[in-house]
Amino acid sequence: MSHFLAASELVLNPDSSVYHCNLLPENLADTIFLVGDPGRVPMVSSFFDSVDFRTQKREIVTHTGMKNGKRVSVISTGMETSAIYGLSKLMGHRALTINCVIANRFTGQYSQNYQLAVQKLIEQVMEVFV
Repeated sequence: MSHFLAASELVLNPDSSVYHCNLLPENLADTIFLVGDPGRVPMVSSFFDSVDFRTQKREIVTHTGMKNGKRVSVISTGMETSAIYGLSKLMGHRALTINCVIANRFTGQYSQNYQLAVQKLIEQVMEVFV
C-alpha cells in the first residue's frame, strides 16, 4: 500500500530533501537507531565501521554508515525515545527503546562514570542488532 502526502503535509527543500531534517530517502539505512540527545549521534556512529553521510538541521542530527557490512543510520529526535517508540508502534513499525539508568533518585545512588555505562550499552546494542 502506498501512502502519499500532500505538499502541505511534507515540506521539501529545493533539493527535495525533507525540510525539517535535510534528508532524502537514500540518506537513510533500513536499520535506524533513534537517540533523543543530538550529542549522542556521534557517540553512536563512532561504533560504525565507517560514516558516509552526515547532516544536521537544528536538533535533528543524522549519520549513516556501515557496521559489520550492514548499512545503518543514527538520528537524534530531540525528545525522549519512549515517545518515539509509541509513535513507531502506532505507525506499524518495529521499535525498541533502550535506556541506561545512571541515577536512582529514590536511593540517591548514581553512576560516577555514566559515560562508560552508556558506551557499553551502545556496544551491546550494536552487537545484537547489527
